[in-house]
Amino acid sequence: MLLTRLLVKLPIRAKIALAFFVVLLLEAVLGFTAVHQLATFDRTVDVITKKVLVATSELSGMREQLLRYRLAVARYIGAQDINPAFETFTNNALAGYRDHEARYAATLANPKELAIREDLGRSMQDYLDRSAPAITLYRAGKPKEAWDLYLANGGVTKGEALDAALGSAKQANDESAQRAQSEADTEYGTDLWMVGSLFAAVVILACAVAYAL
Repeated sequence: MLLTRLLVKLPIRAKIALAFFVVLLLEAVLGFTAVHQLATFDRTVDVITKKVLVATSELSGMREQLLRYRLAVARYIGAQDINPAFETFTNNALAGYRDHEARYAATLANPKELAIREDLGRSMQDYLDRSAPAITLYRAGKPKEAWDLYLANGGVTKGEALDAALGSAKQANDESAQRAQSEADTEYGTDLWMVGSLFAAVVILACAVAYAL
């Protein structure tokens, strides 16, 4: 081959310099590819740990606080028990819900996720609006009338609907986490294959150049 004849005619110093340059070039390509692929993998892992898993945790927290709020309504209004603890339980539950909701909202980016969050917000406000008149009667010392109004306004139904919506949102987020994990595993396998292939290419070409010398 022409390339082989040219290499044979080169001075020994030129051959060594050429071989050294080829190895360095391939090592640079190998390093760049490894860094680029690992950075892509790192971004995927970052999305899973800082977005998807956080959203799942906060949705669980929202659901737990909603349950605490509904239990307080059933325990004190439904049982016709006038008790100052009602305010403590409901206020703490609502504050906890809002706290988890804010952290959940911070993880959202795409339109589908934002639409789910808006639906949850509307459902929560609807539940609170349906519950408010009953709570007002309870505070006025009329627990029986308060419970009857709570049922008539659909407080139980709205609470169950919100709980189901939170459960569906969490399930959708869990599925996103599984897809992201699968993508991360695939990217990791691809990264190892590419780095290994480039390393093998470096070794083969270095040996070829050494043989030509």
